[in-house]
Amino acid sequence: MPLVRLQEIFKLSEKNPVAKIKESLLAVILSLRNERIGLIVDEIIESAEFIIKPVPDVLKGNPFFSGTTILGNGQTVLIVNPQGLF
Repeated sequence: MPLVRLQEIFKLSEKNPVAKIKESLLAVILSLRNERIGLIVDEIIESAEFIIKPVPDVLKGNPFFSGTTILGNGQTVLIVNPQGLF
């Protein structure tokens, strides 16, 4: 099963390059039909349910994002589309 880092997919700079060198990694396993990938994460903070709103016009057609949501602190965040990672 391939392991994927979102920093690499989105071409983001690494916040902590030393974090790449670990004895063990934490990954969320995503499955679509018969395919699976491991999405490498720094940590799992919590599980929650969100109301997902459509992506802004500027991001329509981008396969990586399926919508946006507003967190409890008022911050708007993008929702990653797992299908866009395959």
